Amino acid sequence: MTISIADSINCVGLPIIVTTSYPYLNFLIDTGANLNSIFDFVYEGLPDFFTPLESKQSQYGIEGNEMSYSMAKATIEFNDTKAETAFSVMNADRVVRRLQEDNGFQLHGILGTQFLKDNKWIIDFGKLEIIT
Repeated sequence: MTISIADSINCVGLPIIVTTSYPYLNFLIDTGANLNSIFDFVYEGLPDFFTPLESKQSQYGIEGNEMSYSMAKATIEFNDTKAETAFSVMNADRVVRRLQEDNGFQLHGILGTQFLKDNKWIIDFGKLEIIT
């Protein structure tokens, strides 16, 4: 099965995919991120969808600052393929607001290389699609 990223790249310049079951969430596919992230406004707005985890995750921000995040897990679905995955819960209000102002869409989270690897997803940049 394939998921097209052509439209999102052509529209906003980013590989965005949308879950195909409720809640419908927009995720950036980020091969530069090793972890998945869900933004705190989504986590707080969907308390029955996420299961909090006791662990915390540390990661470095773009400026090199180490930050600690709470963790949660959820099952997300893309075209009848379900994947349970862990997310770091982070505040990204400024980025989300800017993307919404500039491009007219709201981003809910990031799927990183660990998600791609765990689910054996392959990005074909020539065809602008993800092979699942």
